[in-house]
Amino acid sequence: MPAKFQWLTYQDWSKRYGDLLHISAFGHSIVIISSAKIAEELFEKRSSIYSNRPSFEMLHLGGVGIDERLVNISTLPPFATIGYCRPITPADFFQTCTSTLNTGWNMFASTIIVRTVYGIEDQKLVDLNERAMRNLEAVTIPGSFLVDMIPALKHVPSWVPGATFQKKAAAWKAEAAAVRDVPFQAAQDKNDNSQPRAIVTEMLEYISGLDPSLQSEEIEIAKGSTAVAYAAGVDSTISTTCCFILAMVLYPAVQGKAYAELMNVVGRERLPEFSDRESLPYISAILKEYPKRSRAILHNAEVYPHPEDFSPDRFLVNGQLDAAILDPITAVFGFGRRICPGKDFADDLLFIMIVSILHAYSIGPALDENNEPLLPEVKMTPGFLS
Repeated sequence: MPAKFQWLTYQDWSKRYGDLLHISAFGHSIVIISSAKIAEELFEKRSSIYSNRPSFEMLHLGGVGIDERLVNISTLPPFATIGYCRPITPADFFQTCTSTLNTGWNMFASTIIVRTVYGIEDQKLVDLNERAMRNLEAVTIPGSFLVDMIPALKHVPSWVPGATFQKKAAAWKAEAAAVRDVPFQAAQDKNDNSQPRAIVTEMLEYISGLDPSLQSEEIEIAKGSTAVAYAAGVDSTISTTCCFILAMVLYPAVQGKAYAELMNVVGRERLPEFSDRESLPYISAILKEYPKRSRAILHNAEVYPHPEDFSPDRFLVNGQLDAAILDPITAVFGFGRRICPGKDFADDLLFIMIVSILHAYSIGPALDENNEPLLPEVKMTPGFLS
């Protein structure tokens, strides 16, 4: 198994051996799928068989394992709320941008999602969630910890030489518990009607209408699901936004065309709104194009000719979105019972961030001492999320 940049190896294997591969490591089966058609066949049409999650012993030791009750929770009323929440308004975007952007995209995205999920703004909570995300990154790469390959090692005491994973797991478990409990309790204690309604607010209202004998368990599920919502949303939002900024630096003609569309539809006198989206097909095509660069399924040259090129026009015909082209969103957010319940929320968030950035800023490379552009190197980082 490759230790870094696994997706490049998997893509190479798929070209040599086919779009459906099975490998075995220490008795663990790993299935690698590089075709949207195969993924749909297995995860949509046979979802009752192929919807379970891989088991990482280190995740469970560190207290961040996925509760089986959350596997299909996207269909339940509390968690389904995420799909209906507008994440942020353009005015909110610029307010949050002004106050946090100097600390980087990580803090910006974290602040937005904490506010949307919990209805609060607290830097300590943002920091707490950020630490938990770094822990999650460390344990979700297959092969990172030997205990994932040999589960019996979980019984080895922490004082045994070489069992440092136990000490890490103990520290991570305490932080995982805090991530579930502290923000949720802060949201429960909040009594500020000036803030927009949050996902937790919707959940608590739903739970309050249940039989009292069920409420305790539902509260625990709600704590876990909101923590998952944060974990799933922050780093993916940061990564996607950074890819967008990079694309605009490298492809100024695309940026210019998108800005011209914005000026034609929105103009300079107001900020973009969600209601403008249907009138912005080129920007919608950009939204489809840059996530396409993120996985082997979306690099199929038969579906997307010249997949390495950044070309939003591939999704357009006669100036409108082409429904005949496979929408990358179908692969980006997963399939079947494992589809991301926050996909509509994430899609809205990325749209309003991108149109707001394009409307207010001109994105370009840094300049050297001779005012020549210093184009950045296109290089992804290794890890659970690149």
